[in-house]
Amino acid sequence: MGLFDRISTPVDEIAVGFNLPANTYEFVIDEITLFSFKEDHNLAGQHAIIFKLKVIAGAHIGKTFDHFVRIPDESLQTSDEAARYAGFLKTALDWYGVPESFMNKFDPENPAHTAMIIGKPGKGTLKKSKKGDYINLSHFELDEEESGVSDINLTPDTEATLEDPWATSK
Repeated sequence: MGLFDRISTPVDEIAVGFNLPANTYEFVIDEITLFSFKEDHNLAGQHAIIFKLKVIAGAHIGKTFDHFVRIPDESLQTSDEAARYAGFLKTALDWYGVPESFMNKFDPENPAHTAMIIGKPGKGTLKKSKKGDYINLSHFELDEEESGVSDINLTPDTEATLEDPWATSK
């Protein structure tokens, strides 16, 4: 069953987050999910990762913002589109603390991977799109003391350890 199968509103008509005004917020990474477009959608077969960010301070405390990042796939997208989506995905994974050496191994459905990111606080800046019809996350930075997993110093030949769930993923 799909994530949105239980509602009648088409996915492309669902508002993102709670329409938080453009500004900088203190967020915590609240949830990470894999999203698949339905067969009747114009992006059928394509996937995205949704990083749900929750505001943890200020007037909008408790509100959420869904950072929706498409996964590149040259079999379903043009090479230019796939390259653009790859850049967006790499940027997002970097923002959330995934080391570059493990980005291709990151699995949003693997609890060992998402547990390294969920709960980490940071600051994110929201900006309205050029057309003003939706809001984008234009920047996110983990708090210094909560640097995600990027402070794990690993080399390609590092043996898997309990502290290193990335090295055991496929």
